[in-house]
Amino acid sequence: MVFVLMKEERKGNEGIQGKQYSQEKDSWIQGSNENEGWQTSSCSKEKKGAPSCERNNTIQRKGQKLNTFLKQLKLKKQKEFELAKQGQEFQGEFLSVKWYRSSQIKFGFAINKRLGKATLRNKIKRILREWCRLNKNKAISGLYLICLKKLPQAKLTQTLWSELDELFKRIAS
Repeated sequence: MVFVLMKEERKGNEGIQGKQYSQEKDSWIQGSNENEGWQTSSCSKEKKGAPSCERNNTIQRKGQKLNTFLKQLKLKKQKEFELAKQGQEFQGEFLSVKWYRSSQIKFGFAINKRLGKATLRNKIKRILREWCRLNKNKAISGLYLICLKKLPQAKLTQTLWSELDELFKRIAS
């Protein structure tokens, strides 16, 4: 939550009047210049380690991070990818999903280098992982290999999400 400091609170901060602060002490959010900004209390270095930022700290329960794409949901081994490739194929306009019946739910992604540079391919994988994390309850147990055939021209996230919804409805029926 962001609020503007009152006149009494500005006395110690005379050089930065009119700029917004967060509720945490000494944590400046934005100012007149877009390149300005610093935070001391919310993102500080621990004694001997990497910086500890609030946005990087996820909620944990019994040693397990919540709101993440869990390792148990990933296809990792070459054998798992080979099994998934042999499964039934469901094709959409931009994506194809190969599904192999198994006792567990796992997702893997295959995106060809000819579709774009690494940054674009990684963005697509992040979108697909997020859909899988949020919609794993729609999936029937099995190994899923999600392949991107071609890139949508506009609204990448919406297009991929709607097509994944449609394909997983077809798999479930």
